[in-house]
Amino acid sequence: MASSQTKHPMKPDADGLITELRQTLGKMEVALGAIADAIAWTDENGRIQWCNGSFDRLVGRRHIEVLGSKFIDLVPLECQGQSVLPENHPLSMILKSPTSASGIYEFQQADRRLVLDISGRYIRLPEHQASAVIMIRDITELSKAKELLEKEIAEIVRLEQERNHLRAREIEIAKQVQSKFFPQKAHPLQTLEYAGDCVQARSVGGDYYDFLELAPGQLGLALADVSGKGISAALLMANLQASVRSQCSFAVDDLDRFLQAVNRLFYESSQPTHYATFFFGRYEDATRRLCYANCGHNPPLLLRGNGTVERLKATATVVGLFKQWDCLIEEVVLASGDTLVIFSDGVTETTSEAGVEFGDERLLESLRANCHLPVSALLAVIVADVQQFSGPEQGDDRTLVVARAR
Repeated sequence: MASSQTKHPMKPDADGLITELRQTLGKMEVALGAIADAIAWTDENGRIQWCNGSFDRLVGRRHIEVLGSKFIDLVPLECQGQSVLPENHPLSMILKSPTSASGIYEFQQADRRLVLDISGRYIRLPEHQASAVIMIRDITELSKAKELLEKEIAEIVRLEQERNHLRAREIEIAKQVQSKFFPQKAHPLQTLEYAGDCVQARSVGGDYYDFLELAPGQLGLALADVSGKGISAALLMANLQASVRSQCSFAVDDLDRFLQAVNRLFYESSQPTHYATFFFGRYEDATRRLCYANCGHNPPLLLRGNGTVERLKATATVVGLFKQWDCLIEEVVLASGDTLVIFSDGVTETTSEAGVEFGDERLLESLRANCHLPVSALLAVIVADVQQFSGPEQGDDRTLVVARAR
């Protein structure tokens, strides 16, 4: 009869488990020791129970001297040049709260001053013992790089502010210079009163108007809109103004010759893509005749004393775009009470916040409603009407010349 044998479960090998645990702890010790950040574990009294090699190197002590020492004594801190009091030390705050804490501090090592990023957390052990784990990262080089970067940024900001100041000053000077390009005084006539205004979208712009005394009893009325905006348009405007004023003596007897000369000079002194729309009229005080050329410009409105309206349509293409260029000269006679309004496209193309243009018809309505006013007052009302109609942003220069026959 076969004997039966009872099998008993194998008892765990306690020595083997202890050996395995020691090996695991050893590996963890090696791994934590290889970390660049300093790590320390303290008891509830702030005495170091364990730390890695990086912590030993940070405080400059042997490992055997570190264990059991008070963390605060080994790592005295400063913040913004002031010593951190023991009760304000991050470890004290962690153990007191209990909570976590972090911050940037300074630490005087033996041979150099370090900037440390310190963070820690409160831990309650199973035996109900309080403790804290502190991690310290040396950010000295990072802090130096940040400080250097901040200085460089501050210098860039300073230089940019300086450039902006100089640019603003230059623009202000340009604005003052350009203001001198507009008429500085009126030339009184017996049969005509007139006024003009330019409201620029920027500090300087490309609209131009002028009143030129061509000869006794002869007045030149000019209004132009140069292509482009801002400084570049202002330079072109100055170019055109110089051409007009240097050649205006021809306009006394030969308006076509004058305009040919203006086109040629503007063409030769500007880029191929640059041009200007241009209206020029020669008014003769004795005869009330206005001989004019409209070079691609918005047709001026002539409101007759009887209420009818005439539009002085284009007689030529724009100036400065073509070397070979021709224009026709037209003529109208202004009777007493007739009102002429010459304007740039910035007036009629002004848009409301809803995107609706002011347009020729609104300009004509404003003219009809206020034509009883003196020309200076009439001009001011039209400018105000356009401004009230427009949105908050002015996209283009607005230039107006108003003339009325007496």
